[in-house]
Parts: sequence; structure tokens; C-alpha cells
Amino acid sequence: MKQGTAVLLAASTAFLLGGLGGHHLAQPQPHEPTEAEAGPILQALVQAARLPIPQDQVHCEAAGPYMDEETARLPPTRVEHVIASHLLWSLNPRAQSYSSFSCTGNPIKTCTWMFGEGHGEESWQRSLHFQYDSANRHILPASLECIDVP
Repeated sequence: MKQGTAVLLAASTAFLLGGLGGHHLAQPQPHEPTEAEAGPILQALVQAARLPIPQDQVHCEAAGPYMDEETARLPPTRVEHVIASHLLWSLNPRAQSYSSFSCTGNPIKTCTWMFGEGHGEESWQRSLHFQYDSANRHILPASLECIDVP
């Protein structure tokens, strides 16, 4: 490779990486809330337990286990189903399990609660995404989204 081409390639790479890094730094970064910050958010999440997750935003298998006898369908997936799936998951000891909770923004915080396991091909994670209105201390129902990644 000619020296001029190598310099041009190095300069282009540096420019591209600098641009991506600058864009990344300009975006609000998720952070794990302190206990004082997380307490009200998690309390609001528990209070929102009966809220249904909008049907077009359910991409997880956290639905309640019982079929509705009147409609012969599974009930809507609600926040309580995700909470219950986390509690059931946490009762079994796992060698490579993980969980996290992070938020960005203010006064409307965009939060992600995630848990799962890493076992090579059997890895999975479930996440609940939602927005929390810190001024009114409640979860915005339309923002609820549950996602499973096999």
C-alpha cells in the first residue's frame, strides 16, 4: 500500500471513529439509578402491576399461565406477569444469571429492567421498557414494552 493511501485510510478511520464517538457522547447514556432514585420508580412499577402492556408491544412470553374460560384466550400480558416471571426466575439458582436496571432522561425517564441467563446457545434475556414520569411519580402506560431475546 502506498504511503499516501495509508495516511488517507488512517485519517478517514480516525474521522469516522471520532464522529461516532462524538455522537455516542452526545446521546444521554443509561445509568443504574441510585437506591434513592430507583425506589420511587420501582414502587410506581409495582403500582402499575395490573396495567396491560399494549398488545403490539408484547414481544415476550411473560403472559399469565391461565386461559380465560369465557374467551378461550390468554389474558393480556400485564406488568405483573413480567414481575412474576422475574420472581420465578430468581428462585432457581443459576451459574450465569444477570439482571440490570437503567434509566435515562429527566423528568420523563426511559427505563429498562432486564434479566436473563448466559449459557452459550441457551442464552436468553427478558426486558421491560417503560417511561417513568418523575414529576407525577407514575409509569406511562403506552410506553410499556416487553421483549424476549432467545
